[in-house]
Amino acid sequence: MAGMQKYPYEQVNIDEKKIVNTIGDNIYRLRMKKGLSIRLLALNAGLDERQLYRIENSEQKASILSVIKIAKALNIGLDELIKGEDIE
Repeated sequence: MAGMQKYPYEQVNIDEKKIVNTIGDNIYRLRMKKGLSIRLLALNAGLDERQLYRIENSEQKASILSVIKIAKALNIGLDELIKGEDIE
């Protein structure tokens, strides 16, 4: 496209492995805090129990839809599942 101006951008450094681990750790911590079995949380979230187990143990990346379903089932905001210790 002739005449289009290019804008410089800064590359955002995202550590996918750290995010996957954080989400899994937060799901486990919040599930334990609420006294839910993995089976009951999976049922309430509409997910397969094995899938939830794999997400919780950072063996599988969760889709955004799965994260939303898990947050709803835990009755929390998305930020509580994705924020790490270094995020306020």
